[in-house]
Amino acid sequence: LPVVPLVVQAITEEGDYGGDWRVAVPGRWDASLLYRTIGYENLVRWTPEWTHVVPNVVQSYSVSPDHSAFTFRLRRGMRWSDGAPFTADDILFWYEDVVGCPELCAVPPAWLVSAGRPARVEKLDDYTVRFSLAQPDYVFLQRLARPAATDVVSFPRHYLSKFHVRYNSDGLAEQMQAAGVATWPELFRLKGGAAGSPELPSRWRNPELPTLNAWVLTAAPAAGDGEVVAVRNPYYWKIDLAGRQLPYLERVVMRVTAAGDTVLAQLRRGEISMQSWHAPVGLGSPSAQAEAEALGYTVRELFPTVAAEAAVYLNLTPGDPGLRLLTRNRDFR
Repeated sequence: LPVVPLVVQAITEEGDYGGDWRVAVPGRWDASLLYRTIGYENLVRWTPEWTHVVPNVVQSYSVSPDHSAFTFRLRRGMRWSDGAPFTADDILFWYEDVVGCPELCAVPPAWLVSAGRPARVEKLDDYTVRFSLAQPDYVFLQRLARPAATDVVSFPRHYLSKFHVRYNSDGLAEQMQAAGVATWPELFRLKGGAAGSPELPSRWRNPELPTLNAWVLTAAPAAGDGEVVAVRNPYYWKIDLAGRQLPYLERVVMRVTAAGDTVLAQLRRGEISMQSWHAPVGLGSPSAQAEAEALGYTVRELFPTVAAEAAVYLNLTPGDPGLRLLTRNRDFR
């Protein structure tokens, strides 16, 4: 554990160690499901009630009066899942050698850009970094809490530097040949992904990649059917109120839905412990709730994780003919 671990207060009661969390992955691997189960560990995060942003990976943060500089203090003694120290050098590696490398990141992540320029990231000491923006940004912390910003703490320098031309130019040729790739950027993406990767980022395809997550993949997700198991991270940095290290659950078992199978069918067979993302539509109906309870499940309504998908819906059928002509014009809308 780090010197100051993050203390998590239970919603109802503290848990017991052991057991599996079984979850369905319909069709093909979905990065959103991974972020919603084992992959949401950002510098800061939303509270469970979605009311405000709080420290997560960082122990604390401070904001300049004009909201153009954000200073983050990391947790001393925090470690990656392989036991290596997590420090400001890992964040600088992401910023300078991944985001700042044209071969790996052609365009900086949108959340990092302010007034057309990416933020400047500085290492103040081994456990302190500062993000400086080109102009004030009063929602920068909220953007840092989005899953896209998980990139900041997803590139362990001690592991990935050996696949980067800046640090290991003489040893890349042999590794590229062994991996069956033609260029070092392909090798790097294969081992650790790249900033802003769409779909299923490569980091989820390499079980050797150290992580800060509560559970660590034991095998790469397959494109078809089968199961992927993630096991408890012995260096996880959160504890409960009694001082016991989290997580309680020993494993997360993610089952790729077979052709012709459904999440609902798996629920009816009792093969799922808890499911939110891709949960079947209509579970809130009285008949569905009754069936769920008979199977030993509880149905709960969750807060939505999206804001307004459209800020304004124009009336396309107003009574005034001239106004109707205007609102039906796509160029006007």
